[in-house]
Amino acid sequence: GEYADSRGSRQGSPLEPSSWPTTNPKVAISYAFTGHTYHGYLYNRSHSIGDSLLGAKSYTSENNFTTGTRPQNVGADQDGGMRYAEETAEAYWASNPNTSDTIKYETTPLYYHSETIPRGSIVDIKSSDGQINTAVAVINSAEGIKINYNTGNNNAKPIKSTSRRSSQATRTTSSHGYGSSTGSANHKTNATARSTTHSGTKSGQWTVAAAGMVYVSDSHKYYSQVTNPDNYTYESESAAQSSGATRASRGNQYARP
Repeated sequence: GEYADSRGSRQGSPLEPSSWPTTNPKVAISYAFTGHTYHGYLYNRSHSIGDSLLGAKSYTSENNFTTGTRPQNVGADQDGGMRYAEETAEAYWASNPNTSDTIKYETTPLYYHSETIPRGSIVDIKSSDGQINTAVAVINSAEGIKINYNTGNNNAKPIKSTSRRSSQATRTTSSHGYGSSTGSANHKTNATARSTTHSGTKSGQWTVAAAGMVYVSDSHKYYSQVTNPDNYTYESESAAQSSGATRASRGNQYARP
């Protein structure tokens, strides 16, 4: 019932784990697997059992959350890390909508000696009909970053939150020798040019992208509707795809595919 009710959307506000770091700067994490660079918070309040599986009940205890790096939470492509384990169970329910079988889903965070932040987690998933019987090992780390698993301190260099949008705007205008307003006008004649002008249409709390346009997040997923367009890069879908971004497979209360 919880899986059907959640419909793949967020069911509450993540709770703070008992060992949540005192600082959580925005950093750059470069992924060798995808060739992309993530710009955002190093640490996430990571579900042990996600809301897409447990619904609102996943927010009833801080013990269901651990301090996880961004890669631990969703991997290098938004479909890895803990998200991969969740999608394994989600795919089973989607393929067996009327089944009376059940899934046993258990996450065990792994701590080294007296450290307060887990080095990783083991997710055991087993369906009662035997279709799924697997264990997923998820490492709690980030490429190129050293982490103190007692305090959360790390050697990552903090970045400004607007770095991705600003750098893209700079590349667009400098390549054509235009200022920002001229660069935006040039976008009308060049479908692949990037733009930071959010000219979508308002519909209630949502801003809807124009035909052929999308909102791209710092994690290289793009959406057609968002609640806060300033948090995204507004560009043509073809430009988003050429830069390696992909359409998000599901939405939440902030963005819709």
